Amino acid sequence: MSYYSQAIRGHISLYKHRIPLQEAFSDPRLNEQQRERLAQVPEIMAFAQQALELSTDHQYQTVVFLEHPIVTWNVFAAPTHSLEPKTWCYILLGCVSYRGYFTESAARAYAEQLTAQGWETYVGGASAYSTLGWFEDPILSPFLHRNTEDLAGLLFHELAHQQLYIAHDTTFNESFATAVELAGVTQWRQQQMDPPEDNPPEDNRYTQRLRVRDEFLALAMHTRSALQHLYKQQSSAQDTQTERQKILADFRAGYEQRVTTHWAGQRPYNSWMKESLNNAQWNTLGAYYDLVPAFTALLHATGTDFSTFYALCKKLGKLPKAQRHEHLAQCTLEACPFAATADVLVTASSGS
Repeated sequence: MSYYSQAIRGHISLYKHRIPLQEAFSDPRLNEQQRERLAQVPEIMAFAQQALELSTDHQYQTVVFLEHPIVTWNVFAAPTHSLEPKTWCYILLGCVSYRGYFTESAARAYAEQLTAQGWETYVGGASAYSTLGWFEDPILSPFLHRNTEDLAGLLFHELAHQQLYIAHDTTFNESFATAVELAGVTQWRQQQMDPPEDNPPEDNRYTQRLRVRDEFLALAMHTRSALQHLYKQQSSAQDTQTERQKILADFRAGYEQRVTTHWAGQRPYNSWMKESLNNAQWNTLGAYYDLVPAFTALLHATGTDFSTFYALCKKLGKLPKAQRHEHLAQCTLEACPFAATADVLVTASSGS
């Protein structure tokens, strides 16, 4: 009950500080760039509804100014020699692989309790907060520190959660929302950059950031796969720990090599790299990216028809967890059997 109490208090605190979007434009706490970002929100929301077929009713029409860039702190946990995440079950949400707090001190205190019990833990801050459509979510002031593409992506991601949420499957939910986010930003940019010569320097910067992100994720997911393979071996605890340290050392060396030879000395993921890289931390990547290629392939199989894509994903959501993941595992950009065999009308050229 104490956990639910802090969640309710945090939620109420946010909501009682909401102000209408139009009123926020004249708030002295906004600088000119943040005011410009705020002005883009209605346009992004209209695009989400029209192009991505996401429901936007009563969402992001108010603003809450926060004193810090983090709204919630999430605790992740995993065993010492396993990437199987610890899960927590909640009313309405079902079981998820993290536990959220509205204060950092409460999150870290809980993480310390888990560590004392033998779990590996990771505490990560989140600048977004969603009620999955149960309430009218506000724009949080940290949103406005983002560039245009990141702001659009965040809103698409959170609206995707309201479009579809499957209880007891964090990886499905987060990967689905990430896939919608990435596809949405691609289409949003195509609209904004028409004609493409409008702003080529900014276009190049965004393309560069995407390339760096993809290279980092490829390296990180390769390392995570190596850890998964290691934990499946019947090795002694000492041998497992020794090999694990070697895998992590190779990952850090790979990161440094890319900083030097690929990223012109930039270190965009240094805050993540400074952590211990324990199993709980690796699971944060798995939740958000494990199934993204499969969802992207499924969307591709519909001819990027979002209505049909959502129908297929809802169909998947009705299956047992293992079966839905098995279907997604078979999806590639060349073929996605589930899209062809599911009892959902696919009419990519005219909608569903």
